[in-house]
Amino acid sequence: MSGTDAAGRSDINRVKTGSPAVYRLPLWRWQRWAPRSMPMPSALNDQLRALMPELDLERVEWCAGLPWFMGPRSRVSGMVLPHPWRRGRVRVFLRAWERLSPEGQGLLIHEAVHACQYQMAQRPWALGLWHPFLLRYLASWTRTGYLANPLELPAYRFEEAFMEAAFEHPDPEAELDRERLSMGTPPGLILYPPWPGEGREAWWRYAFAALLLLPAALLYAVVELLAAPVRSISR
Repeated sequence: MSGTDAAGRSDINRVKTGSPAVYRLPLWRWQRWAPRSMPMPSALNDQLRALMPELDLERVEWCAGLPWFMGPRSRVSGMVLPHPWRRGRVRVFLRAWERLSPEGQGLLIHEAVHACQYQMAQRPWALGLWHPFLLRYLASWTRTGYLANPLELPAYRFEEAFMEAAFEHPDPEAELDRERLSMGTPPGLILYPPWPGEGREAWWRYAFAALLLLPAALLYAVVELLAAPVRSISR
């Protein structure tokens, strides 16, 4: 039995190859499980390199859409996750791919800071979601919440400095003054603050983060492995 959705798309696409008909499920049903990679314009790459020389853009993958576990009603605009099995690589997921608007570029810079933090926190034992950055992020979140998280503060400071400079240019495609952007970033800003000393964050915070991440890392790797063929087709 086949049906149609509100847009009139059938559940099964019929593809005729010779005399017999071949049936296959439409790709759009599965793309939300594997957001496709998007190329980053060279101008934005240059801008990110100027703002964050520590960021290795060769190991960053930009994806149009949120990860599979984020529902359609999620208020999240962007998220950065490590690659499930390639050490040192990260994926930046963006709900709306608006690269040329000031807001879109501000979000790119915000998430690029997190990508840089992942790379700075990389350790030999880190694989997939089992990553020191996420351990630190979740442990800090239980103490400070989201906005005061010490790993969110650098991202928001970079984003705010960029937005202040960007809105001085009415043309979203105009090249921004990189020197002004650098001056707008507070001096002495640490992208990845050091781990707190003993007693500043209780051991149970890290134990809680580890208990969350270990099963999540296994599930993430399995689903991503199953979604890999869809991602390769949708590119």
